[in-house]
Amino acid sequence: MSNHQGALIRIPSATSAKGYAGMLRRKDNFMKDLIKFMGDCLNDLNGKSNAVKCILQFCFGNFEDEFKEIASNNDVLVTKGAEKMEPSKVEAMLHELKIGRTNSRVLFRHLNQFFGKSLFASEKVRKQCFAAQEFNPTTAVYELPDKTKVHYWYKLPDEMLKHQAKFIFTDEDLCGVSCIDITVGGGHGKGKWHA
Repeated sequence: MSNHQGALIRIPSATSAKGYAGMLRRKDNFMKDLIKFMGDCLNDLNGKSNAVKCILQFCFGNFEDEFKEIASNNDVLVTKGAEKMEPSKVEAMLHELKIGRTNSRVLFRHLNQFFGKSLFASEKVRKQCFAAQEFNPTTAVYELPDKTKVHYWYKLPDEMLKHQAKFIFTDEDLCGVSCIDITVGGGHGKGKWHA
């Protein structure tokens, strides 16, 4: 026989989730009775709060998908321990949105202030991932008949691929490989890309 205090809590029946939701919105309901009993039994000043945490932890541990769905439906974002968006994904997002360095800094500053932490790989980390891999262009000047000087730059595709291959493959990756097919693309910022 247990010496623990017990309680009988009346739980009415309902034929739908909507019915139970309506019951739980009432001032006095069986869930509040359960929380009050558990809180009173706990030997601390935050008994009621800890009782709620126990119930929520049970729901998360046993019904994680439903727990997350309800949190999402109530605009609750749980960021504790959340991993940051990878550098490559951040760069892809900024590129698709056509957001430059200055505007991206403003965007991330506001997001960091709102969420209380950064959810994205920092600019420093992104530079470490990509800046060291940059293939420097060849610059030149073309002079028109009227003496106008046109400054331009270019990158030889074959030399750029040779450079980038060092960061894509390792010697171990190429062991036993006789042929590699690489597909490339590009954009000039004016609509369609013409090969």
